[in-house]
Amino acid sequence: MLRQIPKAWVVLLVVALGAALLLTAAGVAYVHYANGAILNEAKLDAQHSATGFAQAVSAWILSDIYYYHLLDRIVEVMFQSGTLFIEIARMDETIVDERAPSWEHRVLPNAPGELGDASLHRIGEHLVLDAWVPIRADQPEAGSVRVGTDANDLALRFRNVILSASLVSLCVWIVPLVVATVLLRLRQLRVRAQTARDDLVVDGDSLAGSSGLSLVINPRTKRASYCDRELPLSPKPYLLLELLARDHGRVFDDREIIDYVWADAPYVNSNDVRQCVYRLRCRLNEVEDGLGDCIANVKGFGYRFDCSKLQTEY
Repeated sequence: MLRQIPKAWVVLLVVALGAALLLTAAGVAYVHYANGAILNEAKLDAQHSATGFAQAVSAWILSDIYYYHLLDRIVEVMFQSGTLFIEIARMDETIVDERAPSWEHRVLPNAPGELGDASLHRIGEHLVLDAWVPIRADQPEAGSVRVGTDANDLALRFRNVILSASLVSLCVWIVPLVVATVLLRLRQLRVRAQTARDDLVVDGDSLAGSSGLSLVINPRTKRASYCDRELPLSPKPYLLLELLARDHGRVFDDREIIDYVWADAPYVNSNDVRQCVYRLRCRLNEVEDGLGDCIANVKGFGYRFDCSKLQTEY
């Protein structure tokens, strides 16, 4: 395929493919960066939410009087907003360990590495953001709050980033292939158009009562055909046919034929012309009986191409 495309087009195609490779690598880096940014943002949001909850209940937790009824009420509200589990510890004592109804029998993962951190876990079919923060930032030893929230929406955001990058990467690879295909097609059409312009067509339709059979000669490829059947001509008979058919009806004398067919041969005479005419007629008759008669001998003057012999009676 590449052999049929001009060198400049091949260079452009290689450059385009190289650019596609670089853009694909950039897309992979973008997915890694974008998903990392989404995860960090989600972790910060989880930390802020857990910190806000801890600040809201810190007075009740650190009070000498436990306000369990108030804690139970706010925990219920938290569960209605997507929270999956809440653990509250005062000093070393766990005073609240509540789960959403669907999470009552699940085993929770280990808490994030350090107090104040948040981490992402996959528990069953769920993604969970787990935030572990102190009840009071200035008194870490006073206790901690651990809040787990549903993070399945993160999976959708991760998937959207990957899908977008994949579509862009796919387009980046498809464009060079489409361009190469279009360039190849244009090249083929141009070659065909050039070939069509080069073709010399001698058609019986120009004569009254003809059957429309055509002799096609292509000077560029040095090939000739009759009724879509290729004529098996060697170089000299082909040149003779080309000369006579190009100006069919005109009589060419021996000297004109010699100058065209044997342009570089100094020792050629009329006998060589007659031998060439004979070989050409034989080749034409092999394709169609009587076709060789289109090479007419005008006695005393030379030879001409007779279009009327292209007609065939059915």
